[in-house]
Amino acid sequence: MNDHTEPALEWIIRPIFDQVWVVGALAAALLFVWWWIPPGGSVTPGRRRWLRLLRLGVVLLALLTMLRPTLLIKSTRDLRATLLVFCDQSRSMTMLDREPTQTRWEAQSEYMKSIEPLLKDLGERLDVQLYVYDTQAVALEQLNGSWKLPEEPSLQRTDVPGSLEEVIQASVGQRLLGVILMGDGNQTVFDNANESYRVAKELGAAGVPLFALPWGPTGNTAQARDVVVEQFPEKLQAYVKNELDVRGTVRVSGMADQDIPVALWLTDEDDQRKKVAEITIRTPDNDALLPVMIPYVPEEEGHFRLTLEIEPQLGELLQDNNELTAFLIVREGGLRVLYLEGEMRQEQKFLRWSLDASPDVELDFQWLSRKHEDRWPIPLGAALNSNAYDVFLIGDLEAAAVSADEWQSLAQLISDGKGMMMLGGYHAFGFGGYAETELAKVLPVSMQGAPRGPIDPALLKRWHILDNLAMVPVRTHPLTQLADPAENSDIWQRLPRLKGANRFAGVKQAPGIQVLLESPDADPLLVAGEYGAGRVLAFAGDSTWQWWRSGNQDLHRRFWRQVILWLARRDETENKEVWAELSGRRFLAGADVKLSAGARAANGDPIPNAELTAEFLRHPELGEAPQNFALAYSDKAAEFQAPLPRLKNPGTYRMRIQAQVDGELIGNTEIEFQILDRDLELASYSADIEFLTRLTSFTNDSGGKLVTPPQLKETLATWIDHPPPVEEPILERWTLGEKPLDAWVFLILFAGLLSLEWVLRRRWGLA
Repeated sequence: MNDHTEPALEWIIRPIFDQVWVVGALAAALLFVWWWIPPGGSVTPGRRRWLRLLRLGVVLLALLTMLRPTLLIKSTRDLRATLLVFCDQSRSMTMLDREPTQTRWEAQSEYMKSIEPLLKDLGERLDVQLYVYDTQAVALEQLNGSWKLPEEPSLQRTDVPGSLEEVIQASVGQRLLGVILMGDGNQTVFDNANESYRVAKELGAAGVPLFALPWGPTGNTAQARDVVVEQFPEKLQAYVKNELDVRGTVRVSGMADQDIPVALWLTDEDDQRKKVAEITIRTPDNDALLPVMIPYVPEEEGHFRLTLEIEPQLGELLQDNNELTAFLIVREGGLRVLYLEGEMRQEQKFLRWSLDASPDVELDFQWLSRKHEDRWPIPLGAALNSNAYDVFLIGDLEAAAVSADEWQSLAQLISDGKGMMMLGGYHAFGFGGYAETELAKVLPVSMQGAPRGPIDPALLKRWHILDNLAMVPVRTHPLTQLADPAENSDIWQRLPRLKGANRFAGVKQAPGIQVLLESPDADPLLVAGEYGAGRVLAFAGDSTWQWWRSGNQDLHRRFWRQVILWLARRDETENKEVWAELSGRRFLAGADVKLSAGARAANGDPIPNAELTAEFLRHPELGEAPQNFALAYSDKAAEFQAPLPRLKNPGTYRMRIQAQVDGELIGNTEIEFQILDRDLELASYSADIEFLTRLTSFTNDSGGKLVTPPQLKETLATWIDHPPPVEEPILERWTLGEKPLDAWVFLILFAGLLSLEWVLRRRWGLA
């Protein structure tokens, strides 16, 4: 790699204390000494001038040292860039292209052969990497200077953003010249964790252009009329009486300016079907992708099916793509937690991760930032309704962020049976101003009042323990039980120490109040208590996030789950839970289906000695598949697994998974899934131009866009003749005195001037 630009030089100064006026004041003092304090004794004017010149040299060197002059040398150098090319090999590519004489796969393969010479020429200047993708991207090796595409498309579905993200994340550290995406853009995987446009946004932020070349009919006014439910979740979860936003996406072709009714149907476990909602969408033009959102409030717990359905429209030829079904689990009494935080510290992030791992805990997070202190107090409003939340967590938040009346309302909720915990922090407990609120009566610890304002380091020891603290369990309690009793103390001893803690003024003496954790010096760290019918905790620490970082994620999740269950009085139930999950909920006939299941105690711990079996309760026709089968325990995944037999008949299947321990039934659960009678990959014959255009729009500033085959060839040819510069900035810095040679030369010069002045003064009898 060679330098691409001539170096640019720039001088700057870096004065001591980062203040020029300090250097100026010191320089003025030195100049005063130089000019107004003459050499002592009798000396001729000529000798006096020599001595003053030597002093002036010393002053100037001192001034130069204090200014610390720095030379910046700025340049760039060329890097070998990478071009990523993605070819769609999903099953939808077997459909016809714009020309009815060839499939999209054939058109794409033919086009790749035509641009191969251009890619070879580019390969001499940069790295060209070719991939085929369906649900994931697979790199193609270059053999004898050529790439060979597979003979046929795969049998998989399409995940465009997931495939792109997988490769681009692996390309971190490389300089990307651009990304070329070929395909019809029909996304048929909707339950992956990738946000559809996230990867395009990342490319745009990095200045990397994305070019999309669509294959397939692009849609026009002459095309056939069609309504397709393209996107709808495969599974949903809700709680009784809690509103659920049911979202989907509908594509409408050839029906501009029409109102189309969209209905939501609910099917219960007895196959009773009823319409629960209906909305109307209006199509703006002949090819539109329209989002749909229908609110639904489940009335009872159980397993249901929600179907998003559009009745066949006048002139619509293909009608089996007008609906999709999601499997809905409605739970009774899911725990809702409100977490109020004032500082976006690490503790809140890892705490939220751990609680989000519990399927029966729904966590709402509210950040009351000190940056918006002028808007305090922030009204909590509906959050303090009696049925809104079961548990309240208060992090490093000043009491002034919420009004005194609302703190009083929260205290009443705790008295009525809700749970509350306050965590440690610089703005928690007494220093946060809670001694003057109604929560002072609720918390099990005493607090001293403190004036609001900046944190005075001199007073920190009064309010905080600044040492690293081990947490020592004081007594056996469900909250602090992280392992078997014989191992529990050792587990706590091995956990990372707290990075300081709040210092409580004292622990209240009242029935039900207990110190559960303390420091080796007997400082209370976790105190439990009761207030009316509710439970409360005061936790002096705010650094359990270190457990996660040290590889103790399971212990972190267990501890915080136990906290929530205890505060909500759910620790009193000993129910064991059986869970089951499939690799999806909608499958094509004959697809591979993986079943995972397990049994866990009320605290979330798995029960590895259970025996799990599965049984089909409902099915269209099993054929050779067994009605019952056992699941095998996987030590690596800490769960039970089994591959389902290949099912070929379309319809809805229901399975019961039950668990036994020593021959005793401990619980069961049921799960449903579909074998589709429609192929999502073949449900839409048009390329999704809107989706591809939206993807490229995030890289418009760097040249990304939707292209035609001739336009892409032209772009490649332009890159061969005039490749866009891909440069790395280089910044070199030289500061006076930072390198040993500079420092020694400066020291010798400085000492030499002082020594020469001293020698002359001695010789001339002045000292």
